Amino acid sequence: MTQFFKGKELPLSKKVFDQLANWVDRQRTRMATLNSEPDEDAGEAQTARSQASKHINPYAIRSCLEAIWFAYGHVTSPQMPSAALYRHIWQKEMTPLGVTVPKIMFTVFNGGKAMGSKVKFARFYVIMNLRVQDVGIDANIVYYKVAAAIKKAIISHKLGENGFKANVSGSYFNALDTVNDSFKLIEEAINSTGVNTNDRKVLTIGINADSQSSYIEEHNRYDIEGPKNLYDQTQLADYFVKMAQDHPLLAYIEDPFAEGDVVGYQKILRRFKDTQVKVAVKNWFGSDLDSIQEFTQMIQLDDEEEKEEEEIDEEEQKRLEQEEEEKR
Repeated sequence: MTQFFKGKELPLSKKVFDQLANWVDRQRTRMATLNSEPDEDAGEAQTARSQASKHINPYAIRSCLEAIWFAYGHVTSPQMPSAALYRHIWQKEMTPLGVTVPKIMFTVFNGGKAMGSKVKFARFYVIMNLRVQDVGIDANIVYYKVAAAIKKAIISHKLGENGFKANVSGSYFNALDTVNDSFKLIEEAINSTGVNTNDRKVLTIGINADSQSSYIEEHNRYDIEGPKNLYDQTQLADYFVKMAQDHPLLAYIEDPFAEGDVVGYQKILRRFKDTQVKVAVKNWFGSDLDSIQEFTQMIQLDDEEEKEEEEIDEEEQKRLEQEEEEKR
């Protein structure tokens, strides 16, 4: 899990995850070694070991993390488990007037060009949005519900679990065909939990667009829908706007433009100003605060610059409409 606002791994999950990953590796190595030693008198036992080594559950680490996370609060503070979890995350006591509730985000799909997925986005996330007043909502139960719903959708897909290759943390390789298919599966899983209502969206969706991998530097364009239809910054910004309109649960877009594409970030931030959609930059800066500050100053347009930018967008739109008319 990741703290959405603070951008760092939960210490408990990170530390324990590493220990569990090492344990799984040791178990697999041990089983592989045992299976490689022939023993004619232990045929059935060796077969059993071989089957066991093949079926080290890919959810083993995730299940352990969930159990530890759930148990941590109950063991540390039995009267109010949430107080212990709050103290662990924020390093301060939970008080009635000073409570800050983090948005918790976890990865559903890993994809993108580097992984050989048909879907170019590197990540699809589910984000849990809880408020201080949500005293009747158990975050652990919400998480278990949506995780179970996603797993059920994966199992029922024609490719099954093997096609989606769950990793040790429980997230899946994105074996779907399109971005819309990915949204649809997650949206249906969220809807099946019954957690969201018309007035309240406890669960939303985030993406890492990884546009750097789609950027063609010599053309200053993005290969979103094939090399014959490259997108400039205006078209790509509008592409994300339409995506948010088509998928109202979309609340977070990470790395929508290539590293250094200040113009692209100016355009998309202006389009999503005063909306629920938050735009983030991850790959460009990492944790370099000086670079982040410089970037923030670059993308902040004054009124005159914004007006000029809008005029450029209008001219670009007219040009595209004229090209469409000529094609007809």
